[in-house]
Amino acid sequence: MRVPNKAPTIVGFDPGFANFGFAVANLEGRVSNCGVFRTKKADKKHAVYASDDNAQRIRELTRSIATLLNHYRPVVIAIESQSWPRNASAATKVAMSWGMVVALAEERQIPMIQITPQNVKVATVGHKKASKEEVKAWAIQEHGSVLAASLQELGALYEHAADACAILHAARTSDIFRAIARA
Repeated sequence: MRVPNKAPTIVGFDPGFANFGFAVANLEGRVSNCGVFRTKKADKKHAVYASDDNAQRIRELTRSIATLLNHYRPVVIAIESQSWPRNASAATKVAMSWGMVVALAEERQIPMIQITPQNVKVATVGHKKASKEEVKAWAIQEHGSVLAASLQELGALYEHAADACAILHAARTSDIFRAIARA
């Protein structure tokens, strides 16, 4: 992680279990850091129960996100609102990672702004039917220099960092953000 700015920051999250995207920006929307926290399934050869593996992966994510929050001390967290993928296992894992962020935000008394995928698309590309590729292209155009470092480090996984940048951008249009920015 880079050294934080002294100015107030906002953190954006694209929650996931294997790949959890994050971005950090100042209140004007200039992204200073982004990336992806990754967890991996336990090796099945060690007879690890899925629930134990999930708990271990949440612990890993919690440590990573707590470190990020402690380092940057954001005034608000923007997070993609929960959506329900068709796969029950994926929905459960996203819900666990989402709940972990809620707990960390509550513990630190950081307000949260939930952003729907449709609001992200409208705020970045201009319409609700925008594709993931269009949102990624917007993020690269707007935050290319910061995302370039993530692209080299993360390869195809940079899309989660790009989504976190887009979530930050969409959050800046919310009433909660405007109230915090005025304070």
